[in-house]
Amino acid sequence: DGTPIQAIVAEVLQEIVGIAIIRNEEQIEYIRSHYNIENFIYFDHHQREEHGHLYHFALNPIFHHYTRHFLKEILRITFKSCLYYPVYPRLLLKKVNSPYAHSLTSALNYLIPVRRRRQVVYPLDQLAINAPSKRITQKKPKYALNHINRKLTLEPKVTINSRIVVVGASDVGISFLETLVFCPHLRFHNLTLISTSGLPGSYSTSIHRKFKPTRYNYNNDDHAQISLQTWVNVVTGKMIGINRASKYVLVTGDTKVPYEHLILCTGLQYQVPCPTGVDIKDVLSNKDVAVDPDQQFTGKVPSNLFVLNSHDDCENALHWLKKHEGNVKGRALILPQVL
Repeated sequence: DGTPIQAIVAEVLQEIVGIAIIRNEEQIEYIRSHYNIENFIYFDHHQREEHGHLYHFALNPIFHHYTRHFLKEILRITFKSCLYYPVYPRLLLKKVNSPYAHSLTSALNYLIPVRRRRQVVYPLDQLAINAPSKRITQKKPKYALNHINRKLTLEPKVTINSRIVVVGASDVGISFLETLVFCPHLRFHNLTLISTSGLPGSYSTSIHRKFKPTRYNYNNDDHAQISLQTWVNVVTGKMIGINRASKYVLVTGDTKVPYEHLILCTGLQYQVPCPTGVDIKDVLSNKDVAVDPDQQFTGKVPSNLFVLNSHDDCENALHWLKKHEGNVKGRALILPQVL
């Protein structure tokens, strides 16, 4: 598209040990409006051509501890003061020759993740000429932004190797992990999430997402912009036991996950409703029916009853509907009303 590309090569004893490919960052207005980048730089102190976009960065593992110095030299040689590296969701990268393809950089540990900004929904038709620039309002695939500048190359991060295990991908669990990941001067190397369906947002384009209730704290775009899978180890399974003496969590499949700090954020779990035994022909209200909240259903679950708590539950319900399409008569009862 005419944007110049620069390649920087690192050599040791006339052998190539590293390479980086960058180009000018042309989406400055979009980054400034969609991310809290001004927590790290003052745009008035940087010229437009001093912003660079990092596409590829590879360094021999032997020289990995010199990554920070390599980044300094990249900024010096290319006359840049800032570098940006996006991380796109996996679903966008599965396409052949995807324009969003960036190699997984080995310098990611030295970059700073930048928080997203809540966006104002503008009535563009009503604002007319008073509407913001199209560079700000245009719709683009969401991504997580990582950043480095000259000042940050001189500020080493404090490494924390404590084993922190979070059980449950609820809003509280995601918010807790997000808070740790986006600490600019701390780097947590042992964050683990235990969830029956992995990280939320992993199946953003799948039809099964329409089965689950809408989360108002985190939607699919929010998950794409924080990209927790970059920083958090995910264990897909269900916690079935906690050994407090040996400090490990037992997960389905006899998997043991050791921990030093355990955070339980299981969130809301839907259960099989327990029949009250009243005659449905009688018009009764909840006040007229005695219901024990601690009562659990222990009988055989009907084949056409589905409790949607995980990705597998949604897939099973969808498979049953497709299999019995056209042969099902009667009404569908949906509980609770948030689904």
